[in-house]
Amino acid sequence: MMIVNRSDRRRGELSDKAVTAFGQNVRTERAKRGWSQAYLATLAGVSRAMISQIERGRQSPTLNVILRIADGFGVMPSRLLDGARAGDVIIVRGKENQPFIDPLTGYTRYVLCPTHSPLDVEFIKVILPANRTSSAAPHRAGAKEHVVVLNGDLEVILEGNQVYTLQEGDAITYMADQQHTFRNAGQSDCIFFLVHHAGH
Repeated sequence: MMIVNRSDRRRGELSDKAVTAFGQNVRTERAKRGWSQAYLATLAGVSRAMISQIERGRQSPTLNVILRIADGFGVMPSRLLDGARAGDVIIVRGKENQPFIDPLTGYTRYVLCPTHSPLDVEFIKVILPANRTSSAAPHRAGAKEHVVVLNGDLEVILEGNQVYTLQEGDAITYMADQQHTFRNAGQSDCIFFLVHHAGH
C-alpha cells in the first residue's frame, strides 16, 4: 500500500521541494528514453532552455507547461509531479491532497487517483472561479476527456469555437487532442470532475 502525500505544495505554486522533484523526474524520464533536452522540448512545444531550467529546479512550471511535458512523454502529469509507482492499493488522504492552483486563472486541480496504471487515466476535481477561463493545449493524439459538472455553470469551448454550455449534473465527452478551454461565466465557483484518458 502506498499513501500519497501532497502536503508540500503551496497555494498558487509548487513548493521548492516539489519543483525540485518535478525537475528530477523529468530528467530521469528523459534519460531513461535517451532523449536530448531539445528533442523533449520539441515534443512538448516548449523551449530547450525551459526544459533545462525545470530539470535544474530553477523554474516553477505553470500547469500548462506541466501538461505539455507530460504529453511529450505520453504519461500522466501526476507521474512527473509525484514520481510515485503503481502498487496494489494507493490512498490519497483528503486532508493531505493539496491542490495545484494556476496563479494566473485560479484554476484549482486536485488529482484524486494518481495511479500510474497501464490504463493511463487520471481522475481530477477542478474548481474554476467565477468569470475565469482556463485553456489547455491539445494533448497527444487519441486523448479523450470526460467532464461532469457538480456545481455551477461551465462552458467547454473546442476548436473552431464550438461552445457547449453545461449546468449542474450535465456531462460531456470530447477528444482532447485539440485546443480546449473551460470558461465559467457565472457569479460563483464552478466545480467539476475531469477524467482524462491519455492517447496511444
